[in-house]
Amino acid sequence: MRQMLQYLLLIAIALLLLSCAGDSDSEIDVNVETTAVPVEIAIVQASDVQEEIDATGVVRAHYDANVSAETFGRVLRIVNDVGSKVAAGDDVIELDDRTQRLDVQKSRAQLDIAAASDAKMQSDLIRMEKLYLTKDISESEIEQARLLATTTRGEHELTKAVLGLAEKALADTRVSAPFSGEITAIYADVGEMVAAGQIAFTIVQIDTLEIHFDVPAADISSLAVGQPAVVTVPAFPGNLFHGIVKSIAIKASESTRTYPVEVLLANSSNGIRPGMLADVGITTGRQEGVIVVPASAVLRRNGKTVVLVDVNSTAKSKAVTVSSERGAEVVISSGLAAGDRLIVIGQNSLQDGSAIVVTD
Repeated sequence: MRQMLQYLLLIAIALLLLSCAGDSDSEIDVNVETTAVPVEIAIVQASDVQEEIDATGVVRAHYDANVSAETFGRVLRIVNDVGSKVAAGDDVIELDDRTQRLDVQKSRAQLDIAAASDAKMQSDLIRMEKLYLTKDISESEIEQARLLATTTRGEHELTKAVLGLAEKALADTRVSAPFSGEITAIYADVGEMVAAGQIAFTIVQIDTLEIHFDVPAADISSLAVGQPAVVTVPAFPGNLFHGIVKSIAIKASESTRTYPVEVLLANSSNGIRPGMLADVGITTGRQEGVIVVPASAVLRRNGKTVVLVDVNSTAKSKAVTVSSERGAEVVISSGLAAGDRLIVIGQNSLQDGSAIVVTD
């Protein structure tokens, strides 16, 4: 019996040793599999890059106006309805002008009378001045003639002004376009009464457009009015449009601390519409011999900005300084050199000193 127990104990010890050996082999296999991490690299190269300000803005009409009636009246006719393209000065809405036409006729008649009276009084004054020089009339008589001539001249000028007002009132019965563009809304129907100051229609000019966007304070000194801008509109993929910087705000927005900027854009085809989004790129300079790498290759580790490079199949951490961002890329001003083997795929799972294997 004692020998049997010793025998069973030996078997148990042997099984335990075999189990430990199996676990050890498994752990070794795992370590072997995870020691060399597959990565992809890119050879760092120095290149020349353009410095550019990129922004997204909203397209607006260069001119967009709500046009009001200048006088009270009944709508007689809609000359140009919604969607009509008009030139500056074209009539859009006509009001009933019968009263204004009568006023013009009356004012012209009054002007004719005043003009004739003025001419007669001036002629009489010339004759009276000659008589006064020859002592044929008294001083009081010449003074009366002069006063009468002055009064009739004033009445003549007054009737001219009255006629001008009547003609303006007649012209105001035509609500016209202040600039060339397209009618986008009409706010009155035929037969309706409109009041002076009431909005009659809206007109928008889209031959030229404005793109409004904001620029951070760090970039504003690089901008100048007249700089060319390249514009892309998501609604027109693959198309490039060209504009110029129209204005740069001298004061930052109180809420965003950024500076509003406007770019002027020709829109001869009238394809781009107000309200669309647009991406604007403005070249502000050129840098030569700089290091540009994918932004995804730059990591934050222990409060430092670092990249990982391949040195003899080992990942080595290098602290770098990022000077600017270029969308999906960044410009490195220090820490990397041309020829470095930058890890661009797999870097997130690596530590300084990790073994790596470069894949194609």
